Amino acid sequence: MENNPDADINYGNALVVRGGVFNQPRVPAVIANVYRTVIVESNFISFLNWLRWVLFTNPLQQFYFRGLWRNRAAKDICAAVTNYVSDFWHQHADECAIILFNEFDAWAAYIEFCLYAVLFIIVVLTLVRCCCLICCRLKLL
Repeated sequence: MENNPDADINYGNALVVRGGVFNQPRVPAVIANVYRTVIVESNFISFLNWLRWVLFTNPLQQFYFRGLWRNRAAKDICAAVTNYVSDFWHQHADECAIILFNEFDAWAAYIEFCLYAVLFIIVVLTLVRCCCLICCRLKLL
Protein backbone atom coordinates (compact mmCIF):
# COMPACT_ATOMS: atom_id res chain seq x y z
CA MET A 1 0.00 0.00 0.00
CA GLU A 2 1.07 3.55 -0.55
CA ASN A 3 1.73 5.95 2.32
CA ASN A 4 -1.25 8.18 1.60
CA PRO A 5 -2.78 9.34 4.91
CA ASP A 6 -6.13 10.03 3.23
CA ALA A 7 -6.46 6.52 1.81
CA ASP A 8 -8.83 4.01 3.38
CA ILE A 9 -7.16 1.27 5.41
CA ASN A 10 -9.20 -1.87 6.03
CA TYR A 11 -7.70 -4.43 8.39
CA GLY A 12 -10.08 -7.32 8.77
CA ASN A 13 -13.52 -6.15 9.77
CA ALA A 14 -12.34 -4.11 12.71
CA LEU A 15 -10.79 -0.85 11.57
CA VAL A 16 -11.72 1.68 8.95
CA VAL A 17 -9.24 4.55 9.00
CA ARG A 18 -9.58 7.60 6.79
CA GLY A 19 -7.11 10.39 7.33
CA GLY A 20 -6.37 9.08 10.81
CA VAL A 21 -9.96 9.28 12.07
CA PHE A 22 -12.20 6.28 12.61
CA ASN A 23 -15.39 6.41 10.56
CA GLN A 24 -18.62 4.70 11.47
CA PRO A 25 -19.81 2.16 8.88
CA ARG A 26 -22.82 3.19 6.81
CA VAL A 27 -26.18 1.49 7.27
CA PRO A 28 -26.55 0.36 3.63
CA ALA A 29 -23.23 -1.48 3.94
CA VAL A 30 -24.58 -3.25 7.03
CA ILE A 31 -27.77 -4.24 5.18
CA ALA A 32 -25.70 -5.51 2.25
CA ASN A 33 -23.57 -7.48 4.70
CA VAL A 34 -26.72 -9.09 6.18
CA TYR A 35 -27.98 -10.00 2.75
CA ARG A 36 -24.62 -11.49 1.71
CA THR A 37 -24.17 -13.34 4.99
CA VAL A 38 -27.68 -14.73 5.51
CA ILE A 39 -29.20 -15.02 2.06
CA VAL A 40 -26.32 -15.64 -0.33
CA GLU A 41 -23.87 -17.66 1.75
CA SER A 42 -26.52 -19.42 3.90
CA ASN A 43 -23.81 -20.18 6.40
CA PHE A 44 -24.92 -20.19 10.03
CA ILE A 45 -21.40 -19.62 11.39
CA SER A 46 -20.98 -16.55 9.17
CA PHE A 47 -24.29 -15.24 10.46
CA LEU A 48 -23.18 -15.77 14.06
CA ASN A 49 -19.90 -13.97 13.35
CA TRP A 50 -21.82 -11.10 11.79
CA LEU A 51 -24.20 -11.01 14.77
CA ARG A 52 -21.23 -10.92 17.15
CA TRP A 53 -19.77 -8.05 15.13
CA VAL A 54 -23.01 -6.05 15.21
CA LEU A 55 -23.94 -6.69 18.85
CA PHE A 56 -20.53 -6.83 20.53
CA THR A 57 -17.43 -5.92 18.54
CA ASN A 58 -18.65 -2.83 16.70
CA PRO A 59 -20.17 -1.08 19.76
CA LEU A 60 -17.09 -1.99 21.79
CA GLN A 61 -14.85 -0.59 19.04
CA GLN A 62 -16.84 2.64 18.98
CA PHE A 63 -16.54 2.92 22.77
CA TYR A 64 -12.82 2.13 22.71
CA PHE A 65 -11.79 4.63 20.05
CA ARG A 66 -14.39 7.34 20.57
CA GLY A 67 -14.77 7.02 24.33
CA LEU A 68 -11.49 5.89 25.84
CA TRP A 69 -9.32 7.64 23.28
CA ARG A 70 -11.67 10.63 23.02
CA ASN A 71 -11.87 10.35 19.22
CA ARG A 72 -8.18 11.15 18.76
CA ALA A 73 -6.51 10.74 15.40
CA ALA A 74 -5.00 7.32 14.72
CA LYS A 75 -1.46 8.70 14.59
CA ASP A 76 -1.88 10.24 18.07
CA ILE A 77 -3.15 6.95 19.52
CA CYS A 78 -0.20 5.09 18.00
CA ALA A 79 2.15 7.69 19.46
CA ALA A 80 0.55 7.20 22.88
CA VAL A 81 0.94 3.40 22.87
CA THR A 82 4.46 3.36 21.38
CA ASN A 83 7.64 5.40 21.83
CA TYR A 84 7.39 7.10 18.44
CA VAL A 85 6.07 10.59 17.69
CA SER A 86 2.81 11.09 15.82
CA ASP A 87 4.59 12.43 12.73
CA PHE A 88 6.24 9.03 12.33
CA TRP A 89 2.84 7.33 12.41
CA HIS A 90 1.45 9.82 9.91
CA GLN A 91 4.00 8.47 7.43
CA HIS A 92 3.44 4.82 8.44
CA ALA A 93 -0.36 4.63 8.51
CA ASP A 94 -0.50 0.92 7.57
CA GLU A 95 1.64 -0.14 10.53
CA CYS A 96 -0.34 2.18 12.78
CA ALA A 97 -3.60 0.51 11.72
CA ILE A 98 -2.12 -2.89 12.58
CA ILE A 99 -0.99 -1.65 16.00
CA LEU A 100 -4.42 -0.15 16.68
CA PHE A 101 -6.13 -3.36 15.61
CA ASN A 102 -3.90 -5.39 17.95
CA GLU A 103 -4.44 -2.97 20.84
CA PHE A 104 -8.20 -3.06 20.37
CA ASP A 105 -8.22 -6.83 19.90
CA ALA A 106 -6.35 -7.39 23.17
CA TRP A 107 -8.68 -5.03 25.03
CA ALA A 108 -11.77 -6.65 23.48
CA ALA A 109 -10.51 -10.13 24.42
CA TYR A 110 -10.17 -9.02 28.04
CA ILE A 111 -13.69 -7.54 28.07
CA GLU A 112 -15.07 -10.64 26.37
CA PHE A 113 -13.43 -12.94 28.92
CA CYS A 114 -14.89 -10.91 31.80
CA LEU A 115 -18.36 -11.05 30.25
CA TYR A 116 -18.11 -14.80 29.71
CA ALA A 117 -16.93 -15.30 33.31
CA VAL A 118 -19.85 -13.30 34.68
CA LEU A 119 -22.28 -15.16 32.41
CA PHE A 120 -20.84 -18.52 33.50
CA ILE A 121 -21.22 -17.62 37.19
CA ILE A 122 -24.82 -16.50 36.62
CA VAL A 123 -25.66 -19.75 34.82
CA VAL A 124 -24.06 -21.91 37.52
CA LEU A 125 -25.80 -20.03 40.33
CA THR A 126 -29.13 -20.27 38.50
CA LEU A 127 -28.69 -24.03 38.04
CA VAL A 128 -27.81 -24.47 41.72
CA ARG A 129 -30.85 -22.43 42.73
CA CYS A 130 -33.12 -24.47 40.45
CA CYS A 131 -31.74 -27.72 41.87
CA CYS A 132 -32.32 -26.46 45.40
CA LEU A 133 -35.90 -25.47 44.57
CA ILE A 134 -36.59 -28.85 42.98
CA CYS A 135 -35.09 -30.67 45.97
CA CYS A 136 -37.13 -28.55 48.42
CA ARG A 137 -40.34 -29.31 46.53
CA LEU A 138 -39.51 -32.97 46.58
CA LYS A 139 -38.49 -32.62 50.26
CA LEU A 140 -35.09 -34.14 49.67
CA LEU A 141 -33.21 -31.50 51.63
